[in-house]
Amino acid sequence: MNKEIVLYTEALSLRDLGFKENCFGFYNIAGTFVPDYNVTIENINKLELKDCCLAPTYLAVLRWFREVHHIDGWVVPYHTLRGQRYGIMIEGDNSGADQDSDFESFEEAELHLVQLLIKILIDHNTEAEWMSSSSPQK
Repeated sequence: MNKEIVLYTEALSLRDLGFKENCFGFYNIAGTFVPDYNVTIENINKLELKDCCLAPTYLAVLRWFREVHHIDGWVVPYHTLRGQRYGIMIEGDNSGADQDSDFESFEEAELHLVQLLIKILIDHNTEAEWMSSSSPQK
């Protein structure tokens, strides 16, 4: 299950960007994954676990970017003379995506995709206005 969970450093960035979806666990202050069925940001706040953060799955993160920020990203498998490789595609951010990416494993591509989506959102949040003014509120 751990390879389904976003790494601690990315989870911290997602927390700072406002990720508050339900998860199957959280990271404690030491950065250790703690399984906890359906943990929410409210549970963490109620327990005064301020230095903790939610530990979402990659799927939950990609859904959050798509539904909340209207940026869609996915991993694309393809074949070369070197065998199976993976690239990433991103739509909705007007950056032209990272279509020249080339990864040996799906997991490596997935991690890079999430890191790139986080960077895109951070870059957009530093601008005067971003799509959040037109995105629906939950």
